Amino acid sequence: IFLGEFIDRVRQKKSDITVLDLGCGKGGDLLKWKKGRIKKLVCTDIADISVQQCKHRYEEMKSRCRYNEHIFDAEFIQADSTKDLLSSKYNDPDMRFDICSCQFVYHYSFETYEQADMMLKNACGNLSPGGYFIGTTPNSFELVKRLEASETNSFGNDVYNVKFEKKGDYPLFGCKYDFHLEEVVDVPEFLVYFPLLEE
Repeated sequence: IFLGEFIDRVRQKKSDITVLDLGCGKGGDLLKWKKGRIKKLVCTDIADISVQQCKHRYEEMKSRCRYNEHIFDAEFIQADSTKDLLSSKYNDPDMRFDICSCQFVYHYSFETYEQADMMLKNACGNLSPGGYFIGTTPNSFELVKRLEASETNSFGNDVYNVKFEKKGDYPLFGCKYDFHLEEVVDVPEFLVYFPLLEE
């Protein structure tokens, strides 16, 4: 994803850019935010260990900065964004974000309508007027297409495997599949019906 593109768009209107990294993980995008010269970053994740690792990476990055080098302020929050209202956990509950980045985590919220709704409130509820929600999620249409082309209820190769409980039944919420990526990921995920998300 070209986060820098969106930072540049916001910078045309204002210089002090505030970002929400929803599902920050271990802080894989910290360097991108630093290069973008943002003013403030709020990092949230469901896993406390990931939030702690992200905070540690930020502190290391900050300690390596030269005295005149800019580094953004950061806030770190452990929370389940599908169940907790994040604004009640911010240092400033009225804070507005110019960008909300949600990379490969939104699909976990599609277990239920209520969880997807809360995730969307957290992603967009505190966006500034004209702010951007940038998200990446697996392509549900492609997943279903590959499943239907398979002779079983799964598909993949030596590196990854996607397994559904059954074919032909794809509810809007709670359509679970198991995703396995060799030695990296082995978790249940949920299809996101994109037209519904846009609505």
